[in-house]
Order: sequence, then structure tokens, then C-alpha cells
Amino acid sequence: MMNADVYAQLARALDRLPGGFPQTESRVELQILRKIFSPKEALVASNMTGTSEAVDVIAERASLPIEEIEERLKGILGRGIIWGSEREGIRKFRLAPFIVGIYESQWDVMDHELFHLFERYWNEGGAVGIMRYEPALHRVVPAQRALRLSFTASLGQPVTQRPQPMHFVRSITETSSSTEQAATWQRSSHVPQPAHSSGSTTAK
Repeated sequence: MMNADVYAQLARALDRLPGGFPQTESRVELQILRKIFSPKEALVASNMTGTSEAVDVIAERASLPIEEIEERLKGILGRGIIWGSEREGIRKFRLAPFIVGIYESQWDVMDHELFHLFERYWNEGGAVGIMRYEPALHRVVPAQRALRLSFTASLGQPVTQRPQPMHFVRSITETSSSTEQAATWQRSSHVPQPAHSSGSTTAK
């Protein structure tokens, strides 16, 4: 029962951070946290905030010895689920947000079970809850000049592609097959077609 409480406490701590960690009806988010945090790690993390704090502050909040908290923090620091910094010789730590932070740190270690737990969480309201904030959590912010996208085509030709309005792109994805989508996007973006080699011949 204590373990269940500490994961619920950690979920609430994450939900207080920017982007949040919305609760679902099934509480699948607690299963995600159990996969990522041990009970002892969850206890420490649940007593952290989004503000960088010294070890003694976290230890006092968790009602645990400073040495024990410091050891646990060092053990989980490199896994991307908490963040650390040092200034004027003082180490400070803060809880990483779920997005962008904890979720991305799982990509290299994610197994089949965790993948499907994430999928359930997104489908049961997690994605909608996280993306409800304005301004949007993920967005492109052009700085000092107009946005310009470019890439290299398969034949090594430089290609310039202009960003498409949201409604235009949405109409393509909702009404077209994948082949038609590619063709429409190619026409709208003025992507040059591969030219025939000058040395090619036509069969008779």
C-alpha cells in the first residue's frame, strides 16, 4: 500500500510541473512510473519540485537523512528522470517533467511492455491533457528571419520546401492515400523531379 501511495504522490508532483502529467481513469500512469522508478527512487522524486534545490532541502521534505538522499540522487541522475546542476560548489537537483524529460529518456531503454503502457496513456487522455496548455508545448518559433526548410533529394539536388498551412496539410492527410499525399505534397512544395540522364536511350 505504501508503494502505491508513493507512486501516486510522484504522479501529483509531475502534474504540478509545466506540461503536467494528467491522471487517467485507469491510472495507467502509475504503471508507467512503476516501470521507471523503484519505490525508493519514487519516494525521493516525489519530494522534488521543478525548482533546483540542494540535497538538504529535499532530505528535509522527505524526512530522510541527507546522506541517504544524496546517494539515491546520484544513482538516478544519469537516467534523465531528474536533472542536476552545480553553482558555486553547491549541487542542486530538480524533478524532470514528464514531457520533455522523463518520456524522452526512455527511448533507448523502452521494452515492449513500457511501449504499450505509454500508448495506453496517450490514448486514455494523457496526450490531450498535456497538449491542452497554451501556448503549445511543442512549436516552431522563427527568430529574426522567415522560416525556410531545405533538404537534399535522392540525386543530391538541393531542394527548398516551404512550410504548408495547417488546414492544407490536414486536408491532404484526411482525404488522400499515402501515394496521393506524397504526390500532392511534392507538387505544392515545388520539388523538382529527377531528370533523365543525357546518355540514356529509348528502346525501339
